[in-house]
Amino acid sequence: MEKDKKLNEEMEEEKLINKEAVDEAAEEVQEKADSDEQDSLASEINDLQTKLVRLQADFQNYKKRVEKEKDDLVSIGVVSIANEILPVIDNFERALEHEGESGSFKEGMELIYEGLKNALKAKGIVELKALGEDFNPDFHQAVSMGHNDEYKENQVIEVLLKGYEYNGKVIRHAMVIVNK
Repeated sequence: MEKDKKLNEEMEEEKLINKEAVDEAAEEVQEKADSDEQDSLASEINDLQTKLVRLQADFQNYKKRVEKEKDDLVSIGVVSIANEILPVIDNFERALEHEGESGSFKEGMELIYEGLKNALKAKGIVELKALGEDFNPDFHQAVSMGHNDEYKENQVIEVLLKGYEYNGKVIRHAMVIVNK
């Protein structure tokens, strides 16, 4: 009996040891699982943060692109309108060159002409300087060559048609006669 009792005690002790070993193993597995889960979560957070940064950069690029496209469309519209109005201004200039008109008619024409020029200037459309300037193919279109002792060689001596620019971009070259 004592043998049985001792055997039972040993078995109980072994059960306890096994239980402790199982508990320790389960605890280690749980810790490892928690550690793996934390690593997995940290990796997922990193991935999401990277995606967020990329999306923010893409959105900023999109906003810049849309703003540039909008500005380009506005510029195209302004240039289109200017190309339609500039011939009207040319006709006003030609009409104002004719003398013999009554004073009030001429004054009225000058006021309309100045009003149109000021409206264009307010939108960024300005006349190119040409007369007396050195010929520059970026701004001038030479129609012919002439000679005038008052000007240096390669200077514009006569403007046949004024040139205009919009925000620094030429929308119509000045048609000029250049000194030989």
